[in-house]
Amino acid sequence: MTTTPFTAAMWLVSGRSRHARLGWALGLASQPFWLYATWEAGQWGMFALAVFYTGTWARGLVSH
Repeated sequence: MTTTPFTAAMWLVSGRSRHARLGWALGLASQPFWLYATWEAGQWGMFALAVFYTGTWARGLVSH
């Protein structure tokens, strides 16, 4: 479920298209699902990584 928006986001931000900002937004939108899933599963390393990615997606959205 979370892989599809994440994959689409990576595809959009990797190119030089005018839709790159949409990629950052999709990536950020997929993060709550990753945060919830890793929290519920008790995967603390993956949860920490998801928190890091949330910050990265947010930073990309703000700066692009």
